[in-house]
Amino acid sequence: MAVLDDLLCDKKVLFIASTGGHLAQLHRMAEHANPSHDSRWVTFDSPQSRSLLSGKRVKYVEYIPPRGWRQIWNASREIRRTLREEAFDLIVSTGAGIALASHPWLALAGRRPVYIESVSRVEGPSMSGRLLERVPGVQRFAQHNWGSSRKGWSHDFSVLDTFTPRKSSHSPSCARRFFVTLGTIKPYQLGALVEALDRSLPTDVEIVWQLGATKTRPSRGTIHDQLDGRAFQREVDFADVVISHAGVGTLMTLIESGADVIAVPRRAARDEHVDDHQRQIAHEFARRGLLTVLEVPDITRAELIARRDEVHTSRPS
Repeated sequence: MAVLDDLLCDKKVLFIASTGGHLAQLHRMAEHANPSHDSRWVTFDSPQSRSLLSGKRVKYVEYIPPRGWRQIWNASREIRRTLREEAFDLIVSTGAGIALASHPWLALAGRRPVYIESVSRVEGPSMSGRLLERVPGVQRFAQHNWGSSRKGWSHDFSVLDTFTPRKSSHSPSCARRFFVTLGTIKPYQLGALVEALDRSLPTDVEIVWQLGATKTRPSRGTIHDQLDGRAFQREVDFADVVISHAGVGTLMTLIESGADVIAVPRRAARDEHVDDHQRQIAHEFARRGLLTVLEVPDITRAELIARRDEVHTSRPS
């Protein structure tokens, strides 16, 4: 990731990202590229951001939902205020909508802001990326090969290059503790996944749920709406198998922790997200040997075990 190192190393950077996968990616890139210690972050206030950015300089802005144009305008005012208070060598964002609060007017002012498209966008840019294509002066980087052929984009690095496969230490037929984490992006829910797992997980195992924005309640197990960073990590450490939605930030956190992961992508047809990008990124993680993918209609007790057996034997040591 030499290009990223050259871009960020020793620079005073204003990092701008939504919470979730966007923040997780940008934080991991920053950790590998060593920007100046007086760099600053702009993001939303959440358990993830407070945990991940502990000890760093952070400005919290109002949460921006998908297509949240009013909140984008409000965040833009806060970012302008920050840039009046102090100077930065570089402004970098991984999106999503929060990049629209900063990058268009920064580009028009000649500041050359950097936009790194989310690694979850395997086949092309997001809506934010497409909108920023229309703004001259934004430096745009993709994390997949489409960036090499699409006008105005570069493809020089991917955050996934910082991960290596590892062999599972658990046999699924012997797993006794499952942790299920479903994500907090509002208003999208994963009721179909809760119902499928409630039917299919063995009756003699411990199950811990983090339901996030999902309102469907399972019939058994320990249920949490949301866990803070420390409690989340404890559940990951104790679990034999983690079953997760395919949000890139969650998957990165789980893989960093060495968890045995089954990723279940959100699907737009079930109103679980705005599109099917989670399916694309889940299969990219699986292609690299980092996890296994299972779709909701395929979830049965036998299939859960078979998929885990498959990934156990196929992962390199």
